[in-house]
Amino acid sequence: MVGVSEDDTGLSPMRNPGISLVRKERMASLRPELDKARAHNDSFDALVNHRKEQDGQAPQNPENPHTPQDQPTPPVLTARDLVRGHRMDIWDEQRNAWFSLHARDVEYRRSHGGPLLLTASDEGFFQTHAVAPPNGSALHIPEPLAVWHGWSLSAPLPGLVLDTDEGDPDSHRPPNPPVPLRNEAPPGVPLEITVRAGRGSLPALRYRHAYRVRLRTVDLAGHGLDLDQADALMHLPGVTIPDRPLVFQRFEAVSAPAVVPRLPLAEGASTFRMVIRSSPGDQPPPAAPPGPAGSGTRVSLANVQPGLKNADIAVVQRALIALGHDLPGGADGSFGKLTRAAYTAEQRDQGFSGSDADGAPGCESLTKLGLKGGFTVDCGPGSRPAPDTGSTAERYAEEFNRSPLVVKEGHRPYQGADERHVVAPKVALQCVEWHGLLDEAIGSTDPTVQNAVYELAVRESGSLEDPGPDVRLEPVDSPAADPEHPAVIALHG
Repeated sequence: MVGVSEDDTGLSPMRNPGISLVRKERMASLRPELDKARAHNDSFDALVNHRKEQDGQAPQNPENPHTPQDQPTPPVLTARDLVRGHRMDIWDEQRNAWFSLHARDVEYRRSHGGPLLLTASDEGFFQTHAVAPPNGSALHIPEPLAVWHGWSLSAPLPGLVLDTDEGDPDSHRPPNPPVPLRNEAPPGVPLEITVRAGRGSLPALRYRHAYRVRLRTVDLAGHGLDLDQADALMHLPGVTIPDRPLVFQRFEAVSAPAVVPRLPLAEGASTFRMVIRSSPGDQPPPAAPPGPAGSGTRVSLANVQPGLKNADIAVVQRALIALGHDLPGGADGSFGKLTRAAYTAEQRDQGFSGSDADGAPGCESLTKLGLKGGFTVDCGPGSRPAPDTGSTAERYAEEFNRSPLVVKEGHRPYQGADERHVVAPKVALQCVEWHGLLDEAIGSTDPTVQNAVYELAVRESGSLEDPGPDVRLEPVDSPAADPEHPAVIALHG
């Protein structure tokens, strides 16, 4: 069996939970604390039983019923033994102040929507541990003590929560619908408590911002230093503060973009496989034409000769200009001295020399120019035929779509180009908030700003298969598809 060495560590999590407060080797430090707490509990039990015996509420010593048990020694408690929990504070370098993560506003009401009885503003706290070692089994304790994800540690997040309703497939009711958070009192309890984070009490958690962390202890009665007292304590002699603050950084990788088809997928194609078809030849088809002439332009060698003027010469002139040859008059369709000089330069570029580079087009030189310029050449009867260059994907699709297979038998038409949309990946709204993209609307009363940020926030909802003006849903013929929930593919125009 392959073992893992003690020095090996796991990979970092894919999602950043926030700023975590971690106690290294917490299990080792927790064991003596649990043993000490058990000893204190046993001492208190012995002391209570002794007093009950003195009051006649407990049996006497069974070995000598007439001799009272010796007075147990009460445990000696230190301040550390009376710690009930902690309050976590955050220093925000942007605002140059300490903030409590436990400030809260509390409402006390009679149960079941009764009248408001009391409101109070105080601080909650968190407990580092409230566990006991299980009997006869290993003790497993997580090292994180608290995690700040940008909100209060003593009040719930605003908004909706998932309900415990399991749903009903027969009535198409989905499970766990989002509902408002409720704190309903159980039967027999006449009080309901609602807790909210204190208004303006929280710092903002943002990437690349610097923070510091401190803890304030809370005793058994819930008392402890407030923010002002803790600030004053930090200015006492001998109190040191780390020089460098903690910079909150993003560690999760950027997800790959989504790929979305624009047109129905033909045979051989898929969302991640693009297919185009063209007829084969012994050479590649001509390049795209440099001018406005469409694909598949054909010129006659007999028409492209010095002294003539026609449309074929204009096609050749556009190809010469696209290759960098100088034609001040442009593609005017007239084969004069300037065009002959430009064609001579092209012949030399192709490797011709002497009388073969005299500026008069031949079948071979004009065909080579056509391969680069996007036209084919008819060299005339008796000449060596031009190479079979096949047809482009556009021409192949055009010819195939005129065939009876498409026109009469309903075969899906081919396309000269196969395209996909590449959609930016979706991220969680919390990640968007941590990047500070929603900050402009916080505290703003400008409806334009609020609407712009709202439009950004709602991008988290929905999917690429939601109907829309540019979205067409087409069914996918699959024998494995559920008849009540047929498979569809979303085409984005």
